[in-house]
Amino acid sequence: MWTAFARAGETADYQSPDLPRYATGQALQTLVDGLKSNKQKGYVYRGRPTLKPRVTALSTTSSPNTASIVDCADTTTWRTYDKTGHPSVPEARGRHITASVTKQNGTWKVSTFAVQLADTC
Repeated sequence: MWTAFARAGETADYQSPDLPRYATGQALQTLVDGLKSNKQKGYVYRGRPTLKPRVTALSTTSSPNTASIVDCADTTTWRTYDKTGHPSVPEARGRHITASVTKQNGTWKVSTFAVQLADTC
């Protein structure tokens, strides 16, 4: 999901067909809203976050199947730039991320996520 979001962020493409391949519900809406906001402000992303997700809970007996994931994303190489080509926000390091994923039609998709402020892990 984050790779698709970063790629869409290069042009602030909030209609990227890759986003719904990996996200659904609240998670998808958050990604789309963020990219729309960036488009309006003239912001784009460059680079990619470094991720090391870890599954902390898994339920295959519920319907749909669900999992919880935590991560500490390193965002030092993934930056937001304004229309002049300058970084629009200070460089950030670790961001603590929690996510819920659900299995829909045989595919796992992120349904909710929360990203903490920079340097929270």
